[in-house]
Amino acid sequence: MQKLNVELDEAQQDLKDIEYDKWLSDQEDMFDNLSDEMEDFLEGIINDLKSDINSGMNKIMQAIENYPEAVTNALDGLGLGNALSIITEYNKDGTHTNNWIDYGGNSYSSTYDEYGNPISNNSSSGSTTTS
Repeated sequence: MQKLNVELDEAQQDLKDIEYDKWLSDQEDMFDNLSDEMEDFLEGIINDLKSDINSGMNKIMQAIENYPEAVTNALDGLGLGNALSIITEYNKDGTHTNNWIDYGGNSYSSTYDEYGNPISNNSSSGSTTTS
């Protein structure tokens, strides 16, 4: 009889271990599924954002092509001259540099600190560069 009680206790402990392992496995599966769903969700947001940005850029390029005077006037109003293209580079030291080229082929560059204060301004026309 005592042997049966010991076997019963062992069987009950085995059952508890199996139940715990099943619970743990279910939790891992749940977290894996949640992680996969989150990844898919975030990828969807990023892809939609990329699509929106590309669409916006296409509209901007179309506006530049169709209404160059209006774009030039708007950029003049921002103090950017007749900028044909503007590229912002974010530097490792926390600064950022705006580079642009006007319709005459002159290039300009301005570097700003992390607070937006100008650090340097450069322009070039042909082989002449001024700071």
